[in-house]
Amino acid sequence: MDYINKKELAQVVFVAGATRSGKIILSRILSGLNNTENIRYDPLTEQFPCLHRLKKMDDETCKFLLKYSVYHMIYDNYIGRNTNFRPNDFTSIWNTPNPQKFFNRLLDTESGYGDGIQGDNAIESIIESKLIFHMMLHYQLMHIKIIFKSFPNAIIYYLKKNPLDLVYSWLKKNYGGSFYENPRVATMIFKYKGHIIPYYAVGWEDLFITLNDTDKIIYMVNHMNKVSEIEYDDLSDDYKIRLKPVYFDDLVEKPELYVNQICKDLNTKKTSYLNKIYEEENLPRKIDLKQREIKLIEIKKTASKEGLALLDKMMEKFESNNK
Repeated sequence: MDYINKKELAQVVFVAGATRSGKIILSRILSGLNNTENIRYDPLTEQFPCLHRLKKMDDETCKFLLKYSVYHMIYDNYIGRNTNFRPNDFTSIWNTPNPQKFFNRLLDTESGYGDGIQGDNAIESIIESKLIFHMMLHYQLMHIKIIFKSFPNAIIYYLKKNPLDLVYSWLKKNYGGSFYENPRVATMIFKYKGHIIPYYAVGWEDLFITLNDTDKIIYMVNHMNKVSEIEYDDLSDDYKIRLKPVYFDDLVEKPELYVNQICKDLNTKKTSYLNKIYEEENLPRKIDLKQREIKLIEIKKTASKEGLALLDKMMEKFESNNK
């Protein structure tokens, strides 16, 4: 038997990048555009591509689950189901230009927002309104092929951040240490020879457990880069066109350049709420290059000679590609 996959209800947009790469800033900007929904992030949905890459799930099963999950997120959001009212969450309806519309959806039992008999009307309304659904994805481009196979019409904005900033940020979050012992961690983890192994280190576990915490981070970031490059190189030209790189430094220093291009990509317009987002995210702002020198000094305190050499190599490649 073959799966019958769900059809796409709306324009699907993904904001992809490593953890701490700036996805929230770009996602908030997307929420400040006309016809977009609130930010979505779903850790369960993100497990499917991980399982697929580990060969625990075949292509068709992964595609079915991804499309099924996103389809129902779009539908449920439209009828007011699973609405996030927490004021401090970046996925909250309070972080949108018009929170009232979500209350209208939630409380309206007579119109197309309803479920049951009105559910078919809701589906038609979603399609007619040309909603823009956007969702954050982690792990850089480690799963980009199966994402595009599942959503061939998607547009994906890919955050690219200086490796030094990324490593330092992970270091401050203790991503090379006890972080993965936290019961709230969303990253897939494994037990290997008495050690906790995060998904990023699968395939090189023996090396991982010998590294100090700082080197673990450097090597994990490097591994993400390498896998992402292989995945990207394997994409068709059509998919590469739909994958839009966003350099973090440029985003925070010149956000309007990206916003104007995104509006063109998605055939939408800015709302006045974007000004509030700029203010809250301190945009535009100048990148303080002196801070990078301070970060490098901090990393050097605990990284090995081999780890620093690898970080230097990543930085050199990043800067070369960003010219």
